[in-house]
Amino acid sequence: MKQGFTALATIVVLVLLAVAALKLAGAVIGFAIKAALVVLLIGVGLVAYLAVQKRLGDWRAP
Repeated sequence: MKQGFTALATIVVLVLLAVAALKLAGAVIGFAIKAALVVLLIGVGLVAYLAVQKRLGDWRAP
């Protein structure tokens, strides 16, 4: 009986560890996607700003 309980407890612990690992991986991937979107939005804003500056005739714009 004790060996069966130990096996069951091991299975439960392994399943909980797998769920925790998947949640952590999801959080890391979610953070990476959010960071990439922020960088993309900053890039788009910078390009739009430089395009407006060039159209206005600012000498500093490429």
